[in-house]
Amino acid sequence: MRTCIIVTGIIIGSYASLVRADDYKDTRDVAYCVGVSKNYIAYWAKLHDLSGDVAAILVAAIRDAEQKQARKETLIDGAIKRGKVDLVTVTKMMDAGFADANLCDQKMIKCKGEYGSRVQKNVATALNISQFTNCMKGVEPVCERVRKTCE
Repeated sequence: MRTCIIVTGIIIGSYASLVRADDYKDTRDVAYCVGVSKNYIAYWAKLHDLSGDVAAILVAAIRDAEQKQARKETLIDGAIKRGKVDLVTVTKMMDAGFADANLCDQKMIKCKGEYGSRVQKNVATALNISQFTNCMKGVEPVCERVRKTCE
């Protein structure tokens, strides 16, 4: 049950970033966000053992993310053809987006898992929140970059 709640929170948080990811200032941002969405889609696809409402939310999130990703890739292809950006830069930005999102997700899963364990052990709420905040400190700039660029 605890794992289902954690996974649902991550899916909804990730999905919220992708839903608003259609307005960009720069083609490099689009490429970065394609990498981010590829990471989310790959992660969500691994969650095949979920059932019920969570599975329905997951399927809808994957479908929507894939459609948004296809639109972004079309925009990138057009920018490459117009000479606004080169393929090497696009590839590097996609790789950076994928890596950043992966790092953020892995750390979030670890920190939320530890948080849930402390809740089960009846650790004081203030202490638990403090420990969660400390857990996320090292990766927060990366997570913030993913959110700011792709929201």
